Amino acid sequence: MSTLLSSRFSRNILVLLIVIFCSWAALAQISGFDKIAENEYLILYINNKTTEIAVEEKASGEIWYSNPPDRDKMETRARGAARDVMVSQLKIVFFDMGDKMYEMNSYRDAVLNEQYKITALENGVRVDYVFGKEWNDDDFVPRIIAKEKFEEEVLANLSPFDRDFILDQYHLINMVELEEGEELLSIYGINTEEVFRNYKIEFLSRKLSERDQRITIQNILKEIVEGRGYYSINGIKHEDLVPLIHSPVYVQKHDIIPWDKEDINKAFKEAGYHPLKVQEDHARFNYPLPYENVRNFELAIEYYLDGEDLLVRVPGDSIVYPVNVIDHTTGNTVTLPLTTVEVLPYFEAANVEKEGYIFVPDGSGALINLNNNKTNLVPYKKQIYGIDFSIQPIRELQPFLNEKIYLPVYGLKKDDKGFLAIVEEGESIGNINAEVAGMRDSYNKVYTSYEIIPRAMVDLAATENLRDTTTLHRLAINMYQSRNYQGDIKVRFKLLKGEETDYSGMARIYQEYLVNKYNLSKIEDTGNPPFLVELIGAIDKDLPVMGVPRNVTVPLTTYEEANIIIEELLNEGLDNLVIKYTGWSKGGIRHNYPDNVKLEKKLGNRKDFNSLLKTVEENDLKLFPDIAFLNVYRDKVFDGFIGYRDNSRFLSRRRAFIYEEFNPSSHQPGDRRKNILSAGSLDKLVSNFLSDYNKLDTGGLSLRYMANQVNADFRVGVDEVIDREQAKNHIVTQLERLSADYELLVNGGNAYSLPYVSYITNMPLYSDGNILLDRGVPFFQMVLHGYIHYTGEPINLADMSELQYLKLIETGAIPYYRWSYGPSSTVKKSEFDDLYSLHYKDTLDEALEFYQRYSSIMSSLQSQRIIEHNQLAFRVYETVYENGDRIIVNYNRDQVEIDGHIIPGEDYRLIEGER
Repeated sequence: MSTLLSSRFSRNILVLLIVIFCSWAALAQISGFDKIAENEYLILYINNKTTEIAVEEKASGEIWYSNPPDRDKMETRARGAARDVMVSQLKIVFFDMGDKMYEMNSYRDAVLNEQYKITALENGVRVDYVFGKEWNDDDFVPRIIAKEKFEEEVLANLSPFDRDFILDQYHLINMVELEEGEELLSIYGINTEEVFRNYKIEFLSRKLSERDQRITIQNILKEIVEGRGYYSINGIKHEDLVPLIHSPVYVQKHDIIPWDKEDINKAFKEAGYHPLKVQEDHARFNYPLPYENVRNFELAIEYYLDGEDLLVRVPGDSIVYPVNVIDHTTGNTVTLPLTTVEVLPYFEAANVEKEGYIFVPDGSGALINLNNNKTNLVPYKKQIYGIDFSIQPIRELQPFLNEKIYLPVYGLKKDDKGFLAIVEEGESIGNINAEVAGMRDSYNKVYTSYEIIPRAMVDLAATENLRDTTTLHRLAINMYQSRNYQGDIKVRFKLLKGEETDYSGMARIYQEYLVNKYNLSKIEDTGNPPFLVELIGAIDKDLPVMGVPRNVTVPLTTYEEANIIIEELLNEGLDNLVIKYTGWSKGGIRHNYPDNVKLEKKLGNRKDFNSLLKTVEENDLKLFPDIAFLNVYRDKVFDGFIGYRDNSRFLSRRRAFIYEEFNPSSHQPGDRRKNILSAGSLDKLVSNFLSDYNKLDTGGLSLRYMANQVNADFRVGVDEVIDREQAKNHIVTQLERLSADYELLVNGGNAYSLPYVSYITNMPLYSDGNILLDRGVPFFQMVLHGYIHYTGEPINLADMSELQYLKLIETGAIPYYRWSYGPSSTVKKSEFDDLYSLHYKDTLDEALEFYQRYSSIMSSLQSQRIIEHNQLAFRVYETVYENGDRIIVNYNRDQVEIDGHIIPGEDYRLIEGER
């Protein structure tokens, strides 16, 4: 054999051995699991004893687990019930009638009680759970039962040993006539002759002393007292004992040894004797009936193989919780609201030996390093799409309301394996949760929870009826949404390995998902990149009018002045202008209810506005007049807004609003508010608005809140409630409608808006300041670059404009300035004093200079996807585009050298790829 042939043979043998070893290792890892479904790419397994699932990729043999398979070895902190949670796939939170919170999980409260059912589905499997013991263990054991039934339905189904054991726990008795001259056994507390008349209790199975007979009979009578609802034993009548006459029965002994009870319960369960049969036995002989526990909750989870993905679904119609049920232990009618459901809290959880990070879409995106030792902090939890302002009064700009979550995605990387999860349904009621090892147990994990029934603490003593976020009151109760969320929860798990597992890979995969789902189109190269200018038309402020303070409209940029600014920018060579015009309609920024369109007369007339439109059209520019549909600033007579009909409700059922001002020193809200429009009224409002707006022929529309607010309407009637997911769907319907005729610009950019918009302003370029987060990443920007233009906050209003410039270069965001023609001092002593540095002349020169530098490198990259982002050194980042171009940004004051390239301090460098 030649050396070459020998070498090939050796390599083939080695490959074969590796394949065999990997296959054996996979089988060893999946011990205890059974294959339940399979497709071209994946195999789905389920553990029938714990309901855990595992997914194997056929090509690589890699396996992803719903729960940590190494928990017995690696878990060193959690014990008892806390350890049981690690085996669960679902966890629920509910409240009792006293507003006390309880938790249950699918393993401890369903699987261990054998209250689950596994059903095979096409390409998947479904597991139905009943949380909470349906029956207490003692409910399976009759305390009295007819002899024939006992022998045929219980004893006949037991082993000889168990049969003898159970027989030893009962007395066989019969109620028969007294023999002539025989005296009744006296029983304390009753008139024996009146109750028993001429009958006696005869003991058939064993001879008992008179004392034991008396005790047994007393116990029988006590049971009947409870069963009949008598106040005391002297309430018993002869008729209550009639069912015992000439009916041999077994009655449970009174002196059962406590440690025998578990074996007794087990024997009756194994015999197949159900509490419903015990009810029949007890009802026949006037004993108290066992009743099903009221603390039972039903929930199902489904797993599907969908191509290369795992799709997880919690069907909305599977959610059942106690509503107006009778608690037979108290006789009261109770409702136990199921408020929260956690889904797969330990999916691919990483132990303390793994390296990697958790990805959360906080702001632009953020990473939480595995095992970062920040165990004394509160676990991460944020609501997808931000706060629902209809829950309770809360000002939208409070300091603690920092960056929010715009994208319903999360992920985890551990070594060279991980996942990206995309919430496809139910995301607006969802929260993203993350914990590092050492907080509660020995695992790093990220998962979603869902507010099935939103709740709020209603303060009975507070003037606003709902608890203020800065004070505590003692007289408070929970109030809940009138019904539960009835839609599905659906999460798609992208199973990652190798290079796909980092956040750049996650961004590429999510981008591909959005492009395929919504048929997103690439941006067309138009030469120079867009330069976005927001012009502030008018504001309102309190001014003295004839000595009396009045709220008046004050112009900042008239229609004619807007024309002047545009002409000046065009003369400076900015030919790709995008103009957002805020405060252009009646009332200014805080405009009138927009069920019709009226120009603000202090800004000019229709002729002036048409002149502005003509300039925009002749120069092929884009104009986006801004409108606020979801918040109502002014409620005037005959304006189309009717509070009882159109205003959303808080959970207190009062009309919902948002505070517009907030004192940062006192932490108290001011007097000015804006009402929250019910999503149910949105369609009519948009229709009325369009009937006028269509006549303007603008071509564009800016939507202030429709991509950054989702608010429910918590009305009392079950059929009147608009839950948050329904509210989102109302918004999506209108976005689709508006985008059919207009190019749209939005603020923030919640994921549901992405198929319909061309521009996003005020997209977060940073993550939150939460110290649990180890590093921010431009995930949001990586997903959208090349498909949708986006900006950060206005550069002239940023804290450090130089750093903002660098951030735009790093993230691919387009320049954005908020300007006015009038002086910046106009906003002083108004609600808009945060709009400092507005006058366009103050920052025009630096804007032109930056745009020239920006366009020199970004013109050729507008339509290019960002395929990779890396941190190369401390405060040095690299952005890689699909054409091979790299931009390295250095945020340090000193220069750095990267791959032979010098990047000056607080500067950047473009390194062109091979063409």
